[in-house]
Amino acid sequence: MGCVTTHAGSNAAGRLEWTENVTSSSTYECGRSMIASLMASSTSPVVAALADLRTALDELGLRWFVFGAQAAILYGSTRLTADVDVTVELGDLPPRRLVQAAKRRGFAAQIPSPDFIAVTRVIPLVHVTTRLPVDIVLAGPGLEDLFLERANTLRVGGTRIPVASVEDLIVMKVLAGRPKDMEDIDAILSASRELDVAQIRNTLALAESALDQSDLSAAFESRLGRHRLAKRRAKKTTKTTPTTKRATPSKPTAGSNSKLAPAKRSERAKAKRVTKRAGAKGSKR
Repeated sequence: MGCVTTHAGSNAAGRLEWTENVTSSSTYECGRSMIASLMASSTSPVVAALADLRTALDELGLRWFVFGAQAAILYGSTRLTADVDVTVELGDLPPRRLVQAAKRRGFAAQIPSPDFIAVTRVIPLVHVTTRLPVDIVLAGPGLEDLFLERANTLRVGGTRIPVASVEDLIVMKVLAGRPKDMEDIDAILSASRELDVAQIRNTLALAESALDQSDLSAAFESRLGRHRLAKRRAKKTTKTTPTTKRATPSKPTAGSNSKLAPAKRSERAKAKRVTKRAGAKGSKR
């Protein structure tokens, strides 16, 4: 089965760029590529909302990154979602300044109560043009400082967007701990060729210490173990699958008319011509 795949790759400047290619792929690979290509399209609602959000946040000089399902899609997940999750470092800037900048760039605030932001540290917005919900999570000290420092700037649909690193995204998924987050981890592990597992383990250890939890590392090791086992089984299956050998054509005999014996055919044709000439001379006599 063939599908049009959209691949992410880095150019000389280290930016993510997308290239299209037609290959034979599994249903999972086709689905993943199609979702990534839809998100990366310049006409994608996600890209349109992120482009406007980037303009608003750049005006304020704020650090930020995309996380959640949209980041997971960029790193290999096939899960569709209808919202965008963003972490923003406000510093000393009051939240109302961010809300005002967002409104100027086409967003509407969806704040249910006056103390909602202070209690939840979340600013819910809606991108008016696309009707796409965008939740802005206000960064706090600690792990989120590391996430901000390690975020990657990816080129998505012609817009440069900061996205949580794949390692930090896995940590966030472990922290969330929902079944769909575990599925995202499985998809990301399957899609990632290079992964700094040591960094993930170190960050999870920091999270366990800060949250007084002891089950985060075990949850990750469980998913990683399953991934590695599946990978070994796939390799073993590939090695043991018999390959079909091409049949070797038999060598032609002396009397064969095969195309592999031109010399023999030439000799027979010559003999026939000589015989005809001899018969013709005999009849004349």
